[in-house]
Amino acid sequence: MGKTAKETEDNAIQDKTMDALLLENLKSLFNPTTVAVIGASEKPDKLGFHVMKSLKLGNFRGMLLPVNPGAERI
Repeated sequence: MGKTAKETEDNAIQDKTMDALLLENLKSLFNPTTVAVIGASEKPDKLGFHVMKSLKLGNFRGMLLPVNPGAERI
């Protein structure tokens, strides 16, 4: 048996709600307010150095959290 008009409308509303939630989640992924750089470094030969440098030079306006337990200073 086919769906009623009400069931079809309810499904459409649910799909729109799910799409809205998905878009909201993707916004935080692609426009973060905070970025943790695992392996951040002051050594120019390390990838973490270049990631931090790129975020700074690229005018990232959020909070940067350099993480490197093995470094005394970052």
